[in-house]
Amino acid sequence: MTGPPGGYPPPPPQPYSSGNPPPPPPPKRRINWWIVAASVFGVLAALVIGAVLYLQSDRSGVDIADVEVGQCVAEVPDSSRVTSLPIVDCTEQHRGEVFAVIPIPDGDYPTEPAIEEQQRQCRPALDAYAPPAAPDRPVEVFVLAPSEQSWSAGHRTVTCIAITDTHRTDTMR
Repeated sequence: MTGPPGGYPPPPPQPYSSGNPPPPPPPKRRINWWIVAASVFGVLAALVIGAVLYLQSDRSGVDIADVEVGQCVAEVPDSSRVTSLPIVDCTEQHRGEVFAVIPIPDGDYPTEPAIEEQQRQCRPALDAYAPPAAPDRPVEVFVLAPSEQSWSAGHRTVTCIAITDTHRTDTMR
């Protein structure tokens, strides 16, 4: 019997070997951190925008056509074109109080001078509603008048709101 050269016996068979070496492992995938960062930023931006819109929405808003004298407004809108007001109990912190709701005669959408005439009734109405009207701090009058769009929806009043620079927890009466 002749063996391999050098007199060594052949190596034993390897279990499960097919004779071909296994393929090399796949290369590690590099993570593109710019894409990950942009995705995370996008999700966070969407959450922040959603939160801001939620907080600015009129969650406890009352339709402007349904606002009544004596109701308190949590925050004064930054525009006279609003459809609802955030009404709160007057014992809670608020910046405004509705002191007059002046009806506008039905008909076509009123002209600017006609709306201004209704708005001029707000200051005398404040004097009648709360004669002292917080003499220790200035009280401004904020007026909401219907837009052409809200007029078409049936809004026929001028809403007069007394506002102060600071929050109150009482009524002006």
